[in-house]
Amino acid sequence: MNSQKIYARAMLLRNCGRFLNISSDYGSDYKTHPFLTAEMLHAGMSRERGRSSREFVAAFDDYDFFRDFDVGKAPLWFTPATLCKEDEDGIRYVSKSRMVTDRNLFNSLKESDPGIQDNNLLPKYGSMESIIAGQQFYTVGFSPKHEELDSFTVGQTFVMGKKRTMFQIALLSSSTAGEQIREQVCRCDFVQVQPRDVTFFSGIEVLAATRRYLVLRGETKPVAALRFHFDKPFLGEVLIPEFVLQPFLDQLGLRSTEK
Repeated sequence: MNSQKIYARAMLLRNCGRFLNISSDYGSDYKTHPFLTAEMLHAGMSRERGRSSREFVAAFDDYDFFRDFDVGKAPLWFTPATLCKEDEDGIRYVSKSRMVTDRNLFNSLKESDPGIQDNNLLPKYGSMESIIAGQQFYTVGFSPKHEELDSFTVGQTFVMGKKRTMFQIALLSSSTAGEQIREQVCRCDFVQVQPRDVTFFSGIEVLAATRRYLVLRGETKPVAALRFHFDKPFLGEVLIPEFVLQPFLDQLGLRSTEK
């Protein structure tokens, strides 16, 4: 693989409507994750430029994001967009709470035959937790092409996720090139990694765990990494371990640092 400069841009996104990223649906009670996944952000922020056509039925047989999306046509990747707030100390993560979520009931009388309504949108009864409109989410976008990141502007809107929630860019940093680091202990904010990548960490705090990915933050063992510097109010220095970006870079035939 070829080594190439990687650019990054920090962003604040605002959800214009209720947002639901299903974390569980036990007993028709839907719960939401307080973040957007990297895949969700790529699809939405690229306006699905690289999406491959698939038969509807076949789409449920298996899951392979990099087969369904040709990221070479839209070379963008992201850290998971996590709930945050902006105060005098800058931008910081906030956990999901009753201050930012709401719970809606539908069809309060249980029917004898549970299932999906005829409109294929909601279960026949239960409750749905969602992030209320107007919240902010922090993410960092990456690309080997700075023009991909430079094309974003404050005020742009994008639709995200299966529920097609509209998000708007509320704030942007300048695009910046990453500084390559060979061996570095990284104290990183929330990143999305494959389950096997937990071995790179010496300590972690897990926000979510699924069969496909973990969203976590913590301190890594010494690893190859990229260092980025962003404008205020974003975090001044951000360290991104190479292994976080490697699945994306592999699709482009790239690596972020020299071995």
